[in-house]
Amino acid sequence: MLTVGPFGGHFRASYTYPALTTVRQPMREMGEAAARLLLNHVRRSPEAAPSHIIPTSLVIRGSTSQPSPN
Repeated sequence: MLTVGPFGGHFRASYTYPALTTVRQPMREMGEAAARLLLNHVRRSPEAAPSHIIPTSLVIRGSTSQPSPN
């Protein structure tokens, strides 16, 4: 058995057969964080960019299944 799960959470994944399980990325939050980092970099002297963790979510659809017991 093959399990397919692309990254991106594209809405078209639900229209395939079987519907694809995806990892949804919060694009707006990612863009806002990138813009803040860029503006801070431009306004101040360059320094190491802080680490940012933006949570994603798993959208389980028909392309994944439970692991087999063996």
